[in-house]
Amino acid sequence: IQTVTTPPPAVNLTPIAAPPAPPAPPAPPAPPVVSKAAGAKGDPSAWITNDDYPPSSLRNNEEGTSVIAWTISTAGRVENCRTTSSSGSSALDRAACAAITRRGRYTPAQDASGNPIATTQTRRVVWKIPKE
Repeated sequence: IQTVTTPPPAVNLTPIAAPPAPPAPPAPPAPPVVSKAAGAKGDPSAWITNDDYPPSSLRNNEEGTSVIAWTISTAGRVENCRTTSSSGSSALDRAACAAITRRGRYTPAQDASGNPIATTQTRRVVWKIPKE
């Protein structure tokens, strides 16, 4: 028996280039540059008072510090209030946002062209049970 080794057939491989990646989506537009900051109408320290202390929190002797943030709309209204750091009491956190939303009023911020723009603000609210 005679064995003949035949070489494998020659194959000419031509690399195929992968299709190009789709272009990246455009970057979101940059937020408008604030030329003039929003101005509070009235005294912001009077927007949250002891009268806003939730009765359930008084009964439960709940105290703490809520840090809240909100959007000031182009109409100068408080919108989208949220707790960024909890006092440990959801009732106190909700009361802080409710009071700011109800009483907070602003002259809206403006861009370089003088157009009103939405901005955000934050505030720490220290809840201490009032001494009688």
